[in-house]
Amino acid sequence: MNDSMRVRAELFGTTAFREQLVEDLGLAAHSHRIIACLDFLLEDGRLPSSTEGNTAALAADAALIIASIGSMQTTRESVLSVTGALCAMKLDCAVTSRAEIERPAEAAPPTFAADLTALFPEYWAAPRGAFLQGLCHTAVSIFKSDPQGARLFGVLDRWSAKRKQFYTNGVLPFLTHPALANFVSPEHGGLLLMPAAIANFAELLEASVAGTVASIGTRRRTEKDRRRQ
Repeated sequence: MNDSMRVRAELFGTTAFREQLVEDLGLAAHSHRIIACLDFLLEDGRLPSSTEGNTAALAADAALIIASIGSMQTTRESVLSVTGALCAMKLDCAVTSRAEIERPAEAAPPTFAADLTALFPEYWAAPRGAFLQGLCHTAVSIFKSDPQGARLFGVLDRWSAKRKQFYTNGVLPFLTHPALANFVSPEHGGLLLMPAAIANFAELLEASVAGTVASIGTRRRTEKDRRRQ
């Protein structure tokens, strides 16, 4: 484990970080489960990420934390299992602002974890105040269509890009699957994080590693900063 990983491992174990995480995500009712998820990920060695580069590693940590919370599980085995399945979900399709359905052209479609991870560097690199200007707005949804969590769905609703991306764990195409009408039922479990929650989480991570060897080293520039260059 390198120095950056050690800093992040220690951070994720602190009470202060965990309490702020729960508050920033607006999930106070699930605080005990969220704390347990972090413990399970740390104990299993999934946190912190060994990805090279501080920014990429911190973003990978962020995506894994969100997936574990979205697993809606409580035992160590089930949290780790469902979290892994959520991260591995493949992009099924995207719906554009013109209501057009796009299917991935790649032989190996992007995974939910990869696309979720990519959101955070975008946010950290954006100019200060970008969120208030309507930039970097993405809502994250995770659902299961059956009580056992065998069929999983994820949605990245990229408000700023006017694009909604749908992910599944290998079931039939999302928009034609018969479970579509029921998969958001509360009894099956689900998580919805609005853009403000994602922005809060990104800010928390950036601030928490600032001034350490795990710092992402990305300072969002103001218009004044750019004029100075």
